[in-house]
Amino acid sequence: MESNEFIATKDQLKNIRAFVRSHLNEKDFSKDETEKIILAVGEASMNIVQHAYKGGNEDKKIKVEIEINEKKLFVFFYKEDRKRQIR
Repeated sequence: MESNEFIATKDQLKNIRAFVRSHLNEKDFSKDETEKIILAVGEASMNIVQHAYKGGNEDKKIKVEIEINEKKLFVFFYKEDRKRQIR
């Protein structure tokens, strides 16, 4: 499992997507699968910034963990003490 933390602002969304994309590129995901996953990751992280952090908060962070087992992908988003998951 790989993880990284990002400042909870809209300008960091591209870095969150790039972090996930870099791990997908190391595995055997098709271009179509990758684009769909990146879309979901972008939506989930934008929802955290917009709704949990009221449009962004430079003092807060979003932790993103990615786990890839064979063809299964798990992406976890952490906001403070809460965890969100997309599969």
